[in-house]
Amino acid sequence: GDRVAAMVTVHGTHTGTDPNGVFAGTPTGNEVTIRINTILYLVDGRIVEEWITVDMLGFMQQIGALPSAQ
Repeated sequence: GDRVAAMVTVHGTHTGTDPNGVFAGTPTGNEVTIRINTILYLVDGRIVEEWITVDMLGFMQQIGALPSAQ
């Protein structure tokens, strides 16, 4: 098998969250950037496993839910 790594950056505007979710909150209108790292494990050209990390700390700081590091 082969492993492939990718970094994905998503830009957008915080328009709110699921009101029943863990990160429930009101929309801030803040511009946000979410960074995602993923490693795919491929066998015969098919994805058989995937490992993902998402920078939720950075996102929570950008919407003001947590203080920014100084």
